[in-house]
Amino acid sequence: MLLFILFPIVLSQTQICQTSEFNSGYKKGDHIVICLFFQTTDNQLYRQVYQLKVDQYTALLVSGTYQSLSTKQSSIWANSGSIPTAYGTPYTQSGGAFPIQSIVVQMIQGSIIDVFWDNVCFDGGQCEQNSITTTTGSTVSENNDFVTQCTGGACDPKVYVSFLGTDANGQYYTSNGIRMSKFRQYSAAQIFTNTQNAFNDVIDEYSNYTLSTK
Repeated sequence: MLLFILFPIVLSQTQICQTSEFNSGYKKGDHIVICLFFQTTDNQLYRQVYQLKVDQYTALLVSGTYQSLSTKQSSIWANSGSIPTAYGTPYTQSGGAFPIQSIVVQMIQGSIIDVFWDNVCFDGGQCEQNSITTTTGSTVSENNDFVTQCTGGACDPKVYVSFLGTDANGQYYTSNGIRMSKFRQYSAAQIFTNTQNAFNDVIDEYSNYTLSTK
């Protein structure tokens, strides 16, 4: 599996996470911005911004996050341009975290129409079901792997991004073929051994990185 690991970029304009000016015109290989928001139940909000290539299956690492949020219950939201996920997927809960997440950016003719979570339950022994309220007020259930052994950065978020649909030239995206939900029959360990090793190789270099407040 081809994987690219990205770390946060520093942008002076926070509007890049909210404006519709970044919603359309994308072709394969163009750069696109993905914003991750971490919201706690006591209404603290943190943000990280990433730049990645369209249709390149990519992993986003937010090093040091669990250390900052381990005592709080929190969720992760994501957006690109002005298009957000419909709900925040759980991140930290009492006793551990849901560190492995997956986002799909859906486009038609290079215009973003949806950004959605693609999380599934791989390991029945470490899986919890969560009830989540969406931005429209409806309730959905979501499964994800719950990790309780969080030393060494094991519970820092690893967010995998893939693309679905077509670019501005009408070409179909291919990274959708290796998104997480395509491999429900396998365990997380079988699918992500190589990617987890890649994270372990670089995490020490960024161990002092902390979240940015919004």
